[in-house]
Amino acid sequence: MKRKTAYGIFIAAFFILCIIPSAGMLLFGESEAAANEILSPRPAVFREDGSFNQNFTDDLTSYIADRFAFRQEFITAYARIQAALFHESSSEDVVLGEDGWLFYQDTVDDYLHHDTLSGRQIYGAARTLSMMQQYAEERGVNFVFTVAPNKNSLYPEYMPDVGSVFSGEKNLDMLKKALGDYGVHYADLEEAFDGRPVLYYREDSHWNSRGAALGLKCITEALGVQAHPWFEEEPYSARKVHKGDLYEMLYPAGGELEEDEIFERKFSFSYRNGMTGELLAADYYSEEAPAEDSIRIDTFREGGAGSLLMFRDSFGNALYPFMADTFESATFSRLMPYRMDWLDTGGYDCIVVEIVERNLKNLALQAPVMAAPHVSLNGDVRDAEGQTASAEISVSNDLPGYCMISGVYDPAGADENTRICLSFGTQESGGEALVYEAFPVGGGTSQQQTDACFTAYIPQEVLNGSDFSVILSKNGTLYSVPCEQISK
Repeated sequence: MKRKTAYGIFIAAFFILCIIPSAGMLLFGESEAAANEILSPRPAVFREDGSFNQNFTDDLTSYIADRFAFRQEFITAYARIQAALFHESSSEDVVLGEDGWLFYQDTVDDYLHHDTLSGRQIYGAARTLSMMQQYAEERGVNFVFTVAPNKNSLYPEYMPDVGSVFSGEKNLDMLKKALGDYGVHYADLEEAFDGRPVLYYREDSHWNSRGAALGLKCITEALGVQAHPWFEEEPYSARKVHKGDLYEMLYPAGGELEEDEIFERKFSFSYRNGMTGELLAADYYSEEAPAEDSIRIDTFREGGAGSLLMFRDSFGNALYPFMADTFESATFSRLMPYRMDWLDTGGYDCIVVEIVERNLKNLALQAPVMAAPHVSLNGDVRDAEGQTASAEISVSNDLPGYCMISGVYDPAGADENTRICLSFGTQESGGEALVYEAFPVGGGTSQQQTDACFTAYIPQEVLNGSDFSVILSKNGTLYSVPCEQISK
């Protein structure tokens, strides 16, 4: 009898545990997303065209699996058990390091020097940045490029054993050398942070406030802007106010906070409407302040050092307030591709391009939005034999009056660091050929599956449906390759 009673209690408890997650949705509501998590959308019985959604049951299963009651609590409990008993991370996005340090899984390849960019991609990124710098300087704008180091690049002693480090150079080291070859103004944050006290959060993938303050100093010094007194030298106090993004990924229901350094000096900038320039009744500390990860943020501080356009990523969340407090007016953009054409308004004195180390590959994937520079060729151009090139052509939505040409060529017929030019018209057609230099990187089109690609924004009146050729160099000789046009 006692055994039957025990069995009954066990079965009842089992069914109650099974019912709690789904029944709890009715009583306590749905679980919300944690950190950067993207949940499955609410399933629809019928599609937009009125037809029955044959995947409804699968969609419903995914929807409930993402939102059942106490989901985050279950995930957190399981993650803590995994970490305590086996020293393993239960999240595929988080690496469990030493002494409670957490690292982002996407940085492991960089750390091990795996899956590095090709020489052609490194050249493409460096040449593109050089062309961006030239474009800025021709408009009287000071240009600086900078890379926020991965956390494990600065603090490898806290990384667990994740594999053998390859002997070759990592992407950032290769890119630094190429930037030097092309004279790109570079603010080296990795060098500036080396040997300093820890400037990154233990449970976050980003730098802390003192790291951002040092980033400000390094970048503004590279720009030649004096921002004294430096925030980095200001008094501060350590307070437990920050919940790390990696911590939230691993323990979504956790409530622990880690220390950040809070400066006694307050930010004094305000926000403005980027379209009208109108000042808004909001400062950094008000509830009306825009979210730190907003696509665009515009600021104003009276008496600041000129005007700034800054392209940034998530590392700019902590950095942008320090930059905003330094410049009189500033625009911070998370748009990709970079909108270099914004410089044509003449409203900026300085431009900064910031990207995190783990995303350097993006520099080889998307060309910035700006008119291709008109260039002259030095030397004779020969007709290439047996070489091919093709390009998709589409009317640009970003640059009125321009078309975006995005193409590929045969890498066997060109040097790894070839400049890529597009030639329109010939002497035989009654006029001198117009030649433009293309970015040696992709334009995000479907056909670009190799690193031998190019992108250029060309005036529609120049293209006008006419044929053009791609000019490449091989062993110091220029070759003209006819380009097949593919309508997009």
